[in-house]
Amino acid sequence: MGLGSLLASDDAGALQTNDTWTVTANYCSGWMNVDFDDSGWEKANVIAKNDNNAYYSYVPGINPSAAWITTSYGTDSQIYYRAHIRPSTKQQTMTNVM
Repeated sequence: MGLGSLLASDDAGALQTNDTWTVTANYCSGWMNVDFDDSGWEKANVIAKNDNNAYYSYVPGINPSAAWITTSYGTDSQIYYRAHIRPSTKQQTMTNVM
């Protein structure tokens, strides 16, 4: 698929690679921590969606809306990827049965 690119999605469709992810080719200590400040990282560069396009093949099991992402250079072989996951806004209703 080329140097340093990522394509991913979860089964529910709540998480998928797209241009809201941040990326860097430089290792930063603590980059996997929830409170890590990635504001200095660049936004992911979308190469292609996971559909039947001319360059990238469709990958079964990955949401067709998910995108192949990389850095703006597109030639980095080691890339660190981050996505901000927010809690669902859906609230469960519980009923007390007596």
